[in-house]
Amino acid sequence: AYTDELIAKYAADYTIIKVGSTALVQLAEKKLRGIKIDQGDIIAALSPLTCHPLYMSVDTIVLACTHFPLLKEELAAAIPQPIHWLDSGKAIAKRVTYLLSLNEETNLIADDSKASPTPILQSFFTLKTPEIQALYPELARRISDTVRFVHIPD
Repeated sequence: AYTDELIAKYAADYTIIKVGSTALVQLAEKKLRGIKIDQGDIIAALSPLTCHPLYMSVDTIVLACTHFPLLKEELAAAIPQPIHWLDSGKAIAKRVTYLLSLNEETNLIADDSKASPTPILQSFFTLKTPEIQALYPELARRISDTVRFVHIPD
């Protein structure tokens, strides 16, 4: 619903092809764990897009998941035509900040008046599975100062 709202608000005059892919998420997590990605798996995951009747008219691809920028090189190699790649990482970060600040239990983001002069980079997870916990060391090494599990009540 949130994606549909964004499309209606900001891209109503454009033709949008929405492609969600848990396969790409899994491939990004494999890459993050240092496992080599098979380009054939990337191509297969993109087939809902590349087989779409309007595919050849695509001029922009939005990397609308926090995982997808991790695969940008592999995705670009799988798309032969010139494409504008739009990394939505900053927009996603703003949305996460907003969602985490909705109530005191989940407000883990310091307000600006108390912010440290040196940003603290944190990764937050809402699931605590062995697969996700396997990502913690690499995230801590590459991206975050801390990795935290957050329970967000329904």
